[in-house]
Amino acid sequence: MKKLSLLLFSILTSNLLFAQAEPMKNWHVGEIKNAIKKSQVLGTVLYMAAHPDDENTRFITYAAKGMGLKTGYLSLTRGDGGQNLIGKDVRELLGITRTQELLAARRTDGGQQFFSRANDFGYSKHPDETLTIWDKEQVLSDAVWVIRKFQPDVIVTRFSPDRAGRTHGHHTTSALIAQEAFVAAADPKRFPEQLKQVAVWQVKRLVWNTSSWFFRGKDSKFNPDDYMQLNIGEYNPLLGESYNEIASKSRSMHKSQGFGSSRQRGETIEYFQHLLGDESTNNQLFQNVDLTWKRVKGGDKIGNKLAKIEQNFQLDNPQKSISALASVVKDLRKLSQTNWVKTKTAEIEQIILQCAGVWWEANTDAYYITKGDSLQLDISAINRTEIPMVLKSIQIGNGNKVQLDSTLQNNKLNKTKIAYVIPQTAKISQPYWLEKEGTKGMFAVNDNLQIGKPENDFSLPVMATFQVAGIEIEATTASLYKWTSPVDGEQYRPLVIAPKITANLDQ
Repeated sequence: MKKLSLLLFSILTSNLLFAQAEPMKNWHVGEIKNAIKKSQVLGTVLYMAAHPDDENTRFITYAAKGMGLKTGYLSLTRGDGGQNLIGKDVRELLGITRTQELLAARRTDGGQQFFSRANDFGYSKHPDETLTIWDKEQVLSDAVWVIRKFQPDVIVTRFSPDRAGRTHGHHTTSALIAQEAFVAAADPKRFPEQLKQVAVWQVKRLVWNTSSWFFRGKDSKFNPDDYMQLNIGEYNPLLGESYNEIASKSRSMHKSQGFGSSRQRGETIEYFQHLLGDESTNNQLFQNVDLTWKRVKGGDKIGNKLAKIEQNFQLDNPQKSISALASVVKDLRKLSQTNWVKTKTAEIEQIILQCAGVWWEANTDAYYITKGDSLQLDISAINRTEIPMVLKSIQIGNGNKVQLDSTLQNNKLNKTKIAYVIPQTAKISQPYWLEKEGTKGMFAVNDNLQIGKPENDFSLPVMATFQVAGIEIEATTASLYKWTSPVDGEQYRPLVIAPKITANLDQ
């Protein structure tokens, strides 16, 4: 794949397929209050399947936005072997397109996205065939790595492990890998090299998200009473939509596969069959899983404070909650920095900035640049409250912090220009899983810290430090090139670091 490097760079930069190109978005007050509700929930669920578009966006939406769970989707492949309704790109380029479609879906439904190194080589009739092409130990290792990092309480599979030969071989394999990973993630003897960065993790239970669709045929019967049930069709007045409606928008992001979906409304029941772990005895997917702050030592005080903040939240004046939220952050910083404490601290810091109506961005004067070249970054920031706020500093890439100490006055845009030279050590902007030659079944990625990531880190990250209500909050964004289209208005594309020489080929 290295020989495709220059061509891939040219195509990818022209089509914006390999990096997120979205500026910061401000939430409406319903979303802010919903986020405060979510800050009180300490539970994690991981959905697992084989391809982009295999995931159940209804469940992911309900879990993330309804139950307030930290919700992820592990797709074993990037969908390189699929079809393409919207263009001519196939194989690696289609995989990049479908990766971005999944990321757009997750930005809609509130989930997080993960991948393994498995390559979608096309249709497979049986898992035995699939595992002659995929490296099973590598795929299993990737699934274990994601589980140990994400630490799900419950894993949900889209497919059954018992339907070999009756569905796509990748589908059944994804469920078989989920079963093995469930056990291996808790075993220190399995993939011990990972334990330098993560710890073993015991998932509470593994279930199959089934439906009558899987029981078609003369000899198949589907009895809803045999399964755990969850109504995911509820309406959320804070968001102004039902979870079904949001899920339909998420599903429609799979444009290359023609999965545009009409909005669904009303009661919708999802069904779950127990596979491994503690079996639920009361039809509760999270039975015997503590979803409160009690699972964190010293967390009772945090939970009580957040409940009071939610109760007193003023929809017409969210800035009134900033001081109380900042007090929670101060308390969190005194606790042992466990995974949950770090996760919730970041969530609440984001809520504080949203309550203040903070918006900021880092714009470049070009959309591509090479190593050793200089560029100018235009930093814009605004605080839309009467609460005092200071933009303390800006850090570009791995460079030193530029001290600003700029007071952000209420509703006045603050602008700063900073020059920056791209270091010679910077990496060329290319999808990390295509940097090295892989095989028919596997991408070549040797860095554990890259495995599972949906896409590259920002080519040139910019971190701002804000001071508000007695605390400092760090926020990071991508460097973006902005222009105005006479048709579509304000547009963005990410900064990319290009080779010294590139080529555009018509044929």
